[in-house]
Amino acid sequence: AGDLDGAVRCLLATLPDDTQRVLAMAVVVGNEFWAGTLRDLGAPNVEAALEQLVQAGLIVRRAASRYRGDREYRLTSALRRRVAYDLLPPAERRTLHARVANWIARQGRTDLEDGQRLAWHLHKGGQPEQAAILLARLAKAARIVGSDEEAEQLYTQAWVLSADPALQRKVEVALRAMRMRSRRSAAPERAV
Repeated sequence: AGDLDGAVRCLLATLPDDTQRVLAMAVVVGNEFWAGTLRDLGAPNVEAALEQLVQAGLIVRRAASRYRGDREYRLTSALRRRVAYDLLPPAERRTLHARVANWIARQGRTDLEDGQRLAWHLHKGGQPEQAAILLARLAKAARIVGSDEEAEQLYTQAWVLSADPALQRKVEVALRAMRMRSRRSAAPERAV
């Protein structure tokens, strides 16, 4: 893998500085990212850099966008994303994640996918307790609509991230209640 990483670093080094900076910010946003996010992060010459990245085959434009009025893109390689992400100093990544979380929150979407995306950026942005609170809320919503497997995963993530004993207890109570309900519904009906 080291040789591949080096080859990707060499490829990325051939890009103009502004394009490298836009790519660095894009990989923090995720596999899918938006021009508006990059502008909000202060990326230089966003449109020209995105066009260069498309031409280089590093990203593709999506036909539709999750966010109305914004252009969505997708990275074409997980390896390139990882290498580009690792090139950023950890403190800068943390700052960018926190800023991406703010951008996502301002978009006002309330679906599970955006909630999970927001929680991930909160966590990576140095706000694990806020991420845990959000994950617990998402888990409760999933539980209400009967998506117990999703709820269990979200509650577990919340418990792992939280250092707050009160939140951890609430999560444990919710998980126990879900397991008890699951056992009751799985128990065979008694013959009359």
